[in-house]
Amino acid sequence: MDIVNTFIYDNDIRIKATLLKNSLRELFKAQSMPKDKTSLFSKAALLAATFATEEKDDNGAIYVSIKDPNTKTALTAVCETDGRLRGCVDVYKDSSFSETVLTVGRKLAIRGDYQSSVMGKNIEAAAEEYFKSSRQTKAKIKFFTFEDSDGFIFSEYFPGHNVNFQDENKKPTPEYLSKKLETALETAIEATIKNRSIDILKKVSTTKIIFGCTCSKRRIKQALSQTHDLTFPVEIKCRFCGKNYIIDSL
Repeated sequence: MDIVNTFIYDNDIRIKATLLKNSLRELFKAQSMPKDKTSLFSKAALLAATFATEEKDDNGAIYVSIKDPNTKTALTAVCETDGRLRGCVDVYKDSSFSETVLTVGRKLAIRGDYQSSVMGKNIEAAAEEYFKSSRQTKAKIKFFTFEDSDGFIFSEYFPGHNVNFQDENKKPTPEYLSKKLETALETAIEATIKNRSIDILKKVSTTKIIFGCTCSKRRIKQALSQTHDLTFPVEIKCRFCGKNYIIDSL
């Protein structure tokens, strides 16, 4: 089952653990992408699914785009806050950068649309930079595989990270905090892949992820209404799910 689990570890660390299989298969199929070419695409999907489940607006969506300078491709995954996941692949010509570019955007009805872009020597480095600069938090992250599923997990302290350290004379050292984040991360991976409970790890919520698109004939017509000199009927293929639409008129 494709899921995103939210945990609390020892009262002061929040963890998100995502495990995807079927939704990724459908996503790769829709983009005609063989398994050996899907590493970055699956990471974009894992990040999108993880971040989408943090939002409360059911009408919103999170998109994650990864620009890979090695293949000159932009891999974009979009996940609705209800768990529907889709994606697309684009070729770009901009060669002004040599590192991986990670862009995370939020399209939410309540708070509007905004995005944040970071760079790194690889997606892991870029993702860690995103947590540091955009989320203003120190986090440990890890991409992993389990059997035929792909996974992503992060652990981060609550703001102030002092739930267990109220005594000013016993503040934790940076080394201790880093080690605790790592321990929380490994504990949550074990709980996720073995699907078992661990006392120090409290599961807060589980969200199911499925491959699903939001395209419709009505939305296609709305997009075409901005185009002039159309000859009907027009055949349009959704770039996210591959579904074909025949539009006879606007």
